[in-house]
Amino acid sequence: LKHAGFKSRRPAQGCHVTPLTAQPHSHNPSTPSRTRSPFRRAAAMSLGNNTFTCTAPTWFTDSELEAVVGRNCAKVRTTAKQFEEVAADFSLAFIETSVAGAEQAAAAQRQAWLQQAAESSHLCDLAVQQLGLGTREGRQEAAHLAVNAWGSAIMGGQECCTMLDPPYCVASTVTGSAVLLATPFGVLVLLFLGSLVSKLLSRPKTKSCSDFKDQLSTVIASKAGGEKPKGEKAAPSAAGTLLSGIASALRGVADGVADSKAWSSIVGADALKTDLQDMWLRSSSLRVLPGASGFAESSASLFDALQKTFDFQIDSVKNQFEHLMSLWRSQCAMVADRSVDANLPVDETNLLEEAIGDVHADLLDGFLHWRKRLQEYGPADVLSRADDGRNLGGIRWVAPPPPALASDGDESLSMQLAEIAAYLLVWGEGGNVRFMPEVIYFITELALTADTLSLNDLYDREQAPDACEGGEGGAGEATPFRSSLFLSSVIRPIYNAIFEEWYDFVDVDGGNQRDKKKLHADYENYLPPDVANYDDWNELFCDPERLVQGLLLSDGSRLFEQPRGQRFAALVRVDWRASLQPATTKTHREMHSLWGVFGSTHRVWLVHALLFVVGVIAVVRDPIARSGRAQPLGGQTLGERFAVVGLLVPLHALLWSFALWQARGIAARPHRSCGWAFQTLASTICWAAPLATYAALRSSTETDRSLLLLVHFGLTAVGLFFQLFVPSEDSRDKLWPTTSVDWREKFVRYVFWFVVLGVKFLLGTYIFQAVWEAMVELDIAMPGRQTHWEVLQLLHSPTWGANILLWILLWCTTFFLFLSDTQLWFTIACAFMGLGTMLVQRGGRCLSFAVEDAVAKIPARFSEKVLPLQYGNTGDSSGAASASFSPYFPALWDRIVEYMRYEDKIDNQLMGDLSFDAGAAGRHVYWDELSQPLGNRYVASATPA
Repeated sequence: LKHAGFKSRRPAQGCHVTPLTAQPHSHNPSTPSRTRSPFRRAAAMSLGNNTFTCTAPTWFTDSELEAVVGRNCAKVRTTAKQFEEVAADFSLAFIETSVAGAEQAAAAQRQAWLQQAAESSHLCDLAVQQLGLGTREGRQEAAHLAVNAWGSAIMGGQECCTMLDPPYCVASTVTGSAVLLATPFGVLVLLFLGSLVSKLLSRPKTKSCSDFKDQLSTVIASKAGGEKPKGEKAAPSAAGTLLSGIASALRGVADGVADSKAWSSIVGADALKTDLQDMWLRSSSLRVLPGASGFAESSASLFDALQKTFDFQIDSVKNQFEHLMSLWRSQCAMVADRSVDANLPVDETNLLEEAIGDVHADLLDGFLHWRKRLQEYGPADVLSRADDGRNLGGIRWVAPPPPALASDGDESLSMQLAEIAAYLLVWGEGGNVRFMPEVIYFITELALTADTLSLNDLYDREQAPDACEGGEGGAGEATPFRSSLFLSSVIRPIYNAIFEEWYDFVDVDGGNQRDKKKLHADYENYLPPDVANYDDWNELFCDPERLVQGLLLSDGSRLFEQPRGQRFAALVRVDWRASLQPATTKTHREMHSLWGVFGSTHRVWLVHALLFVVGVIAVVRDPIARSGRAQPLGGQTLGERFAVVGLLVPLHALLWSFALWQARGIAARPHRSCGWAFQTLASTICWAAPLATYAALRSSTETDRSLLLLVHFGLTAVGLFFQLFVPSEDSRDKLWPTTSVDWREKFVRYVFWFVVLGVKFLLGTYIFQAVWEAMVELDIAMPGRQTHWEVLQLLHSPTWGANILLWILLWCTTFFLFLSDTQLWFTIACAFMGLGTMLVQRGGRCLSFAVEDAVAKIPARFSEKVLPLQYGNTGDSSGAASASFSPYFPALWDRIVEYMRYEDKIDNQLMGDLSFDAGAAGRHVYWDELSQPLGNRYVASATPA
């Protein structure tokens, strides 16, 4: 328990509110006034050893001083009454205790409360007497006495109530509750700064080729039954040596250099061609069509020539040849179906030719669009298909049969067949690279335009960069089960760069003894945002400009700087690790954050924020007028408060820029240069212009304020226009051109949204008004209605912190409701717009729409709209043509009802009510009945009598 009475206290620094600007009559609140009146000295003596720790601001107007006196004395009267009520029953809490001296302590505390109540009430009585004088000095003395009646006599100097707005009182010390309220904000700021610093300092993880080789060789050695020391080469086993010799003999590998004629010298030059041709003429149904033998020989020779030229795998060639026959056979059936649907005889003489054209159009539709975009980019130096010639590495193959119908000749058919075959063979060897279709297109295009070169020149492995093939061996090693050159020289280096981006090595699963890819240590939970993936690499090959600039050879030159016909041969010298690294391919970061959502929908948020701020400013009343130059943070007049809207422009620009910086990958961020620095500085100045004019407006005099308001609102309007109506022209954010829209449709769209948002805003102001009135009734602090020096004095006040949290909660909840009901107003507007569209389509016949029996007119309207050929033209001479609806409608309607009954959408009774035949009863419907064709059972019954 505290001892009775007051203790001498150090004057509180925060209890006297002084403006940041000098006032002519301000003084230091920590020391007593130099000219204390006899009346004030007498009042201070009534407090015994205690001094006045609060001082009322002397620059307040008379009405403001009277308000301070009334508020403090009202608090004193209420508290004094509570002291008297509690002191009367305070000793009851100690009656049943056995603590020594408890009753005496209770009596002392009771006496202290009564003394505080008496002293504070006496000070308020003195303050009332001073107010009765009616002078300026009397009001100042009254305010000084009143604030000390509460602050010194009751609160003991812990707070002084000298404010004009809630929370009215300023705490003199930092309390634990104030620290507790400020801690969450500090933690959020620290987390944000830590995240920002980590993003600036972090870099994507890179892995050297030697590390990859060491880890992979260790796994291979462990599979063989022993660990291979790091850096030491494992000795081949006896079986491996034997298989290596057999493979070298069969493949013609001498010291790791493949001979393109080795396989032909062993098994015969036409072995593959013969197998493929037999596959067509013996096992495929295409063999019975006219011209089948010619197409079989042509396609078989084409696949065989491509295998020998580019060294595709034999089995893969056979699989893709069978794949082509399957596609060809299916398309032949579809071509025949088109003739049947058109009631035309199927002409089989050109069936194979037309089908392969359809296969080419369907299968290579994406490839042709991709190639067109690449051709349109000049630095790529890609010719049109007609001008290119399709050299295909100089292969020679049997041309297909001449077309049965007059056309461009067999040259177009040959080109189509060659493009299909090259694409299928590249796709068949692609493996996981198939997840990137544009990469397959890219390799196919280079293969189609390759110059005539020998196999050794086509895959110049001595100049190729180290492919990190692990157990496959280098150019000088002959190892068992060696892959074909296309797979090992083109596909595998690409996949190795992809593999190393995510994984360390391939391990063995102890449970099922299967291979298991081992992710990097930091990637097991989730992939970091700056790690490249299939989407990023595919986007690289989708963008001609980035593709031309990004594919680098081992010597640092670019692939597209090579002549067109030599680019395929240069593939083995591409540095895929440098070309596919995240710094050149990552355009969008993979992150679990709402910044990406904000960056793509920023205009939606800006519109709602703009309407919300304008609505709130429109409904709030003017704050209490301050004496002197200090003005509320939100502004004193209506024009100043509406000027706050201009702060949305720089704030939104900052948030939008940060969202783009968070969501953009390394490759999409601009390179830092002098031009970039100048552009960034210029854009920052432009977006910050409303902030500068607002600062000038708040510090200006009354005479200059009108002109500054005009300039500020003009800059705000321009900034909002660009942020709302001018989309970003950055090619990295705009991959495809904007869809062109007719001006009438665009006008209707803007009018529609103007109406929706206008109605939403007008009704939202009622909600804003209700929330504002609730805040006034709750008497909570509102930062926009306080001056900056008042906020500085209140920062460590727990009451002010709690009020600010409540203020933020109420307005954030209101904004969330205002934002979420947009879908409701959109739906309502769509309903009205749909109604208006319907009435326009009906010629404005509103009366008929309101009073007609639309259900009864379904037969006639259905017959007119859906059955126009049969309606009134049945050929029946018995009078069926005079029916108001088609005689075929009843059967069709009943079939619809039967389907609804079969799907249990209606029951038997409703089926009987909906059936066209009045005497029909509902029943269960089976699928066999629904599969039967409709008859003419209702034609006669539909004829009017």
